[in-house]
Amino acid sequence: MLKVTNKILKKEEGIKMYTLEKLRELNKSYDYEHTLNESDVEKANSWVKKIEGSRNKNFPQVGDIVEYTTKNGDYYKNAHIENIYVKDKKIYICEEPYVPFLCSAFNEINTSTSGGAWAYIPTKLKLIGEREKSFRDWGHCGGCGNGAITFKAIVNVWKYEEIPNLKYTTEYYDKIYITINPEDDYKYTSRYGAWKNDEIFSAWIQAYKGNIEKSKFNDKCFTVWIYKSEKVYCETKEEYEKIEGIKDTLYCNGNLKYGLRECKRVYDDKNKKMVTYIPLSIQ
Repeated sequence: MLKVTNKILKKEEGIKMYTLEKLRELNKSYDYEHTLNESDVEKANSWVKKIEGSRNKNFPQVGDIVEYTTKNGDYYKNAHIENIYVKDKKIYICEEPYVPFLCSAFNEINTSTSGGAWAYIPTKLKLIGEREKSFRDWGHCGGCGNGAITFKAIVNVWKYEEIPNLKYTTEYYDKIYITINPEDDYKYTSRYGAWKNDEIFSAWIQAYKGNIEKSKFNDKCFTVWIYKSEKVYCETKEEYEKIEGIKDTLYCNGNLKYGLRECKRVYDDKNKKMVTYIPLSIQ
């Protein structure tokens, strides 16, 4: 058994080990309901030691992370490796996983993960670093409501792009699907917003430095890649006036007559980001 000390963390063979106090920080709800104890700490530390001790810099392992980009430019920073099929040279990954549950069979680490979507990728991946990752297992009460403990371990991070070096991906851009509705009040619609006419839509494209990608299958829809953006509400007029940005306008609640308000936009072209600063009067 691993001895629990009063220190926040201790080292065993270069691996950080949990104490009762440190594990409690990650499991406050569990501790409230079931009272975290030393057997939970021992289980967490056993898993951490097994996970970190089984990593391989030359070949991906179950539980590792893949930074995965699809052929359509969809980027997933924390895709999870669920299974590896060595003979078929395939890896089964979950693009957006929940925290994986752990189990062990034949001295191998296995995970049971919810989430999606799922994809097969080749086993030949590029190692790009390490990252701390959360895992779960049942605590001392066994399988029951709120009965799982969470802990973290260092795993390898790999990179895979279905098509290398795509010009646009969601790692750097937001991807917006636009539908054209010529007969409706709003000619252009999307989950992101709606635009009444070509003039307003073109202004939005310009403001967000958008790039239009036509659909190969449907002339009534297309994709727009825009800078990642955020809004910052300035608390005072003085704060707003100090912002060195490009003056622009935005519509509040789609009101063309009364909803037009001033803002300032600051662009970071290197990182494909835009911040819109809004004075207090238009919040």
